[in-house]
Amino acid sequence: MRGMRNQMEQIRRRMGRKAGACLALGAVLLAAAGGHTVKADENSSLTLYMSEEQEHYIYAKALEEFRQTWPEVELNVITYSMDEMMADPVRMKTELMAGGGPDLLLFNSWGTDDVYKLLAAGVFAPLDAFMTPENGWEEASYVMPVVEGGRFDGTQYVMPLNYDLRLGIASREGLEEIGFDLGACTDTVSVLKEIAALYDADYSDRILADGAQLMSFPQHLGDSFLNYEDGEIGVDQAVLQEACTAYCRMYEEELDNVFGEFRYYGYGKDILERRAYVAVPIAMEGYLSAAAAIAAQDTPVILPFRTSGGKLLAEVRLYAGIRANSENKQNAWNMLRLFLREEMQSTLASYTSYIPVQRAALEAAIEENLSEVMEGGREMLEIGEPGAEFLEEYKRMLTEPDGSIFLSDLTAQKFFSAMEPFYAGDADYEDCLAEFEEYVKIYLTE
Repeated sequence: MRGMRNQMEQIRRRMGRKAGACLALGAVLLAAAGGHTVKADENSSLTLYMSEEQEHYIYAKALEEFRQTWPEVELNVITYSMDEMMADPVRMKTELMAGGGPDLLLFNSWGTDDVYKLLAAGVFAPLDAFMTPENGWEEASYVMPVVEGGRFDGTQYVMPLNYDLRLGIASREGLEEIGFDLGACTDTVSVLKEIAALYDADYSDRILADGAQLMSFPQHLGDSFLNYEDGEIGVDQAVLQEACTAYCRMYEEELDNVFGEFRYYGYGKDILERRAYVAVPIAMEGYLSAAAAIAAQDTPVILPFRTSGGKLLAEVRLYAGIRANSENKQNAWNMLRLFLREEMQSTLASYTSYIPVQRAALEAAIEENLSEVMEGGREMLEIGEPGAEFLEEYKRMLTEPDGSIFLSDLTAQKFFSAMEPFYAGDADYEDCLAEFEEYVKIYLTE
């Protein structure tokens, strides 16, 4: 699948680096609600669905704490391997749609499915009744614009656990040399148009951004790409056509670039040496690596992909939901609260480099990633400090997004596939869009 190779490689590499870390439990176990133990369900069981890495490394301490805090609850863990991370969740979601499945489920949102269809189908239980101080929930401790991305029709159904931002990065000096208008980059459409202009100016081999990292652009055009009530596209049609037209001008050179010798530092290195002008790295590690490489001589600048209304939407990566017909909802929430604690959020960020939703963990993760990037980069190539102004802007964007979205297979794969003949110059825009719209009507009624 387009776009998965870099993400899989980055996570595998971080897993290998962190797996040897000590996961020893402290002598005193904290209760899930910070100071007292929340009750358990009377039937005293909990079945959890997660990856093997989450069970053995990321959440190992939380699982042990749950067992010690609620010893009367029988905990069962169903796992899948990294090699199964695409196929097995699809199987599990089919089971959910049929009314079965575990009590608490952790899913990655990497454009492999349409989370909103699951929400509309009512497979997850409402969480609002649990999100109270009595249940250990402290709203001020979390990045609520991201958390509220788990709401559907005004109700919170799933809990985002981490996220990423769709941000381009470039050299200010490099862009000025080629007449790239930073001031014109106010939203996703304008950024795409400025990048596309590089191809028109015979810079066709000088866009380093992994093509798959730009494939999600439709979901950054408006608040909601689809209107689930009537099954129609929810973004302005003129804006969508303008964005697709810009994208098709860069389509032929889009490549699924894998990590090279310098990993994401290499993106910045190529920009610094004018072999590229824009990159779209993933996760904090990737973004800060590119920034450090650029900062060796130039000034790194951020190119955010905003909606036409000026909103910067975070992309939810990992989320959790409680099965709607589960008889163990309180047990599931007690476990989910452990996953949301600062310590577990910090561990999750350390393994994945994605942005945790817990604010204290987020602040620590930014500093940890910056420290690791600067230390690791100096061993490979010349790098520099990104600079206070750049880091301040980057931190502000990470901690204050305007909302959040789940990447949907409808945009990451199905929309791209339907529009690909237009991008390649083999079909009209209207015909390709009509094909996608017909698919959407069928898909949403299945």
